Amino acid sequence: MDIDQILLWLHCLSTFKCHDDLRVILRTHKIEKDFKQSANKIEGDSSDSTDSSDLNAREVLTQMLINLIAQKANMSKETLITLMDTQIQTLDLSKSHWINCTSSYYPSGLLDLEDFPYILFYRGNLQALSTTKVSVVGTRQPSVDGKAMCQWLGAHLSKCHIAMVSGLAFGIDALMHHAILKSSGINIAILPSGLNAITPIAHEQLARQITSSHGLIISEMLCDTAPQKYLFLRRNRLIAAISNTLLVVEAGCGSGSLNTASHAIALNRTIYAMPGSLRNPVAKGTNQLLVDGAIPFICPDDISFGYSQAKLASHYQEDRACISDLGTAQIESETQIESETQMGLQIVKLISDYGIMGLEVIAMRLGLSINEVLPILLDLVLNEKIQQQGNYFINR
Repeated sequence: MDIDQILLWLHCLSTFKCHDDLRVILRTHKIEKDFKQSANKIEGDSSDSTDSSDLNAREVLTQMLINLIAQKANMSKETLITLMDTQIQTLDLSKSHWINCTSSYYPSGLLDLEDFPYILFYRGNLQALSTTKVSVVGTRQPSVDGKAMCQWLGAHLSKCHIAMVSGLAFGIDALMHHAILKSSGINIAILPSGLNAITPIAHEQLARQITSSHGLIISEMLCDTAPQKYLFLRRNRLIAAISNTLLVVEAGCGSGSLNTASHAIALNRTIYAMPGSLRNPVAKGTNQLLVDGAIPFICPDDISFGYSQAKLASHYQEDRACISDLGTAQIESETQIESETQMGLQIVKLISDYGIMGLEVIAMRLGLSINEVLPILLDLVLNEKIQQQGNYFINR
């Protein structure tokens, strides 16, 4: 019995129905916390170790974990080891690839969870877990703006070699996975089911494309586990924890994306949300996140460089101060028509800097209402200064 087998047994304990009470006991005693503390201490004691002492550290960790489980479960070590051996033999893992929480590939962010998975099953490029990651979630019924944002963001993350993490679901998830594939980026999909039960079934081909394009699919569930409603909510905590940053593109009230955001908030992750129209039902959740303190997602550069809330606030204050100064000067020396011309030049410069911008984003950056900025935009389009594509405007 070694540490790998013990962690596998602990992870799969909930599948052994006759010992469900044992699983509850170990969860109640917060064995994960005890394990993390002991493992960190052993790792610290052997940080300058040789290969042989690394092996000794694993043996120490193995014995520590056996003693800990036996104590919490109120059974002898011999009985516990026999139980483990018997139950592990019932698992068909011959075609499964997995890592445990002591692996160098295991995402450190997951250890922030109180109920972190001891095991991750995977298919594809395991090294994807070693890259900088951004988690992206959103509605299953995205608007035109949401679809355009996915294309834009996917290309940018790929260019910056940032891995994109999502859930393979319909809507924003799938759009992001496709955008990353199109731009040859790094995809990570986290499933609510086992790897042999791709969810949704319609995305089996997408899953194959991800794994064949240097991407990765992972799950905490045994490979043949069918999807169930509660597993989707459990999966959401992994999407939130695995990255330092979560972006919610579009989300209605009460959506699964907001459940993911709630986990990210509890884990003190940086949360971005895309502003949306007040008339857009799938923007109500993201707009509420902004009210609650999420960072407005204005352009992909914000995520790449990890703007802090203070830096972003300073950034907006400078923009608005500049616009305010410009407005004061125009009132004193120019007519209203000349004022709109200057604002038009400001808009052209913004769009030129970012390449593409949505109507709501332009209005937000200028500190104007949509009703104020729309006539200026349409005038610029008619005069062929910019081009319009739906609710987005691009540089000519």
